[in-house]
Amino acid sequence: MEWRVLVWAWALGGAVVAASGDEVAPGLTLPPIGSWLLAEDGNPAHWLGAAYRGRELIEPINVAIVDPFASTSDEALDKLLRSTASAGFGERLGHSSGYWALIGEELFPQISSRDNTAVSDGQAFVENNHGRIFGPFHDGDRWVFVAALSRESLELFPGLHHRFVSFNQARDEFAQKLAEGDLYRIWASFPLGNVLDTPVQTTADHDGQLVVLEAIR
Repeated sequence: MEWRVLVWAWALGGAVVAASGDEVAPGLTLPPIGSWLLAEDGNPAHWLGAAYRGRELIEPINVAIVDPFASTSDEALDKLLRSTASAGFGERLGHSSGYWALIGEELFPQISSRDNTAVSDGQAFVENNHGRIFGPFHDGDRWVFVAALSRESLELFPGLHHRFVSFNQARDEFAQKLAEGDLYRIWASFPLGNVLDTPVQTTADHDGQLVVLEAIR
């Protein structure tokens, strides 16, 4: 119970309920989406425990995927995973796992077939864009996924470790690659507003925008 309360307090604290509006995209609506990638203890995930310019680096949710065509959650999931793999973002080892995200009123575990995996466009020992996908949430007549993408490089000194590069770059490259296929389009960017810039925590280059993709068939 305490874990769930903690999750709601953190995840909804910066969440925005999306509403339709011409200033975003005509007809764009989303269920409430939690702001952060959540660690197993319910706290916002701290990117590999790393410091970014002396502050804790907190991982934002930065992608949403909407599918109004799939009849079931399994169909929506299969379509998405086939498309991400075709776009070069297959499931790869060498990444931390076990995360959660909030969509609507439901907590979803990371979608993965094995521990220590993420969807990634390269091996963990080279610079890569990688992320975790969550869902789907059934929202009326459609299915909604969310994801948290980041770019990292591998540093050899002072000890072998991953170094953070960018949230925005990974988000945009993931969205663009998925949209180059024949099943999804980039619908719009939505201002989720999940930016941290305090003396102790930061979301680095994240601009608070959620890139929204929509299935086209």
